[in-house]
Amino acid sequence: MATRQIDLGQVVGPTGATGTRGSRWTQGTAITGTSTTATIFSGTGITDALVNDMYLNTSTGNTYCCTVAGAAAAAKWVYVGSLKGTTGAQGPKGDTGA
Repeated sequence: MATRQIDLGQVVGPTGATGTRGSRWTQGTAITGTSTTATIFSGTGITDALVNDMYLNTSTGNTYCCTVAGAAAAAKWVYVGSLKGTTGAQGPKGDTGA
């Protein structure tokens, strides 16, 4: 017996419910320091931080992770590390210019 193939065209079901937002990065200079103790930084202006959201301080290169979700007055952040490495050794003095 031969197999028949039926072309259903474009079958589209109903739109599903909106999923939960995933983690995101925010940047600024409101979160500072290197404390690994969860701290509230109410000046961030972030209204909907979720656990595991990340923050980059654009002035220092330090990164932080949200450990308690919420608006700026409730969300808690901990220092994770810095994108900047340590300062390297000074190079040799160059030749005097003309």
